[in-house]
Amino acid sequence: MRRMLAVVLALGLPGTALSVQPPLPLPARIEVSGAIYALAVQADGRTVVGGSFTSINGVARSSIGRLNTDGSVDLTWDPGAGSAYGKVYSLCATGNAIVVGGSFTTMGGKARRNLAAVGIADGVATDWDPQADGYVNALALYGGTLFVGGGFFALDGQLRSGLAAVDAATGTLAAWNPAPNGGIETMAVAGNTLYVGGSFNSIGGGGIA
Repeated sequence: MRRMLAVVLALGLPGTALSVQPPLPLPARIEVSGAIYALAVQADGRTVVGGSFTSINGVARSSIGRLNTDGSVDLTWDPGAGSAYGKVYSLCATGNAIVVGGSFTTMGGKARRNLAAVGIADGVATDWDPQADGYVNALALYGGTLFVGGGFFALDGQLRSGLAAVDAATGTLAAWNPAPNGGIETMAVAGNTLYVGGSFNSIGGGGIA
């Protein structure tokens, strides 16, 4: 079954004047051979697509690929999730790399366990390698810190239940450990606060009514 990636034109936010922009030079349809779970837009306007698929617009890609600004598949960039079972659930652009979270054992041509960073220029896995022992659903960047959420119990060989923080540049695990009693599905940073959603009723040492 094929899924479509739609490009939506923003016409204006509430409280602002309506501004109709000229159409983007994108193809009418961008087809993938499965599901899309994550998107990340690079500073140069190219879009990284993650999910569970084997092709984008007929070009072979294993659950991750990149679109040029004209909507065509970037033929020079192919990290690949390594197998038909690899899935990408989350993406985050961090400087010269794209951090990839999901359920996989290979990424960017190297062994990586559910969490990896691949070069924006070449798609090859960097030395950044915290390793999660379960799937990674959510990523959120705050300055030099990357928050990681999902269904894992350990990160970088240390106990972390579904939520952790690592150095975005080195992958070093931070002492920060709110220890939710269930999985994390989504996250967002606002100011100096991290908002998390998932299947839990206790986090940070306190219960949630």
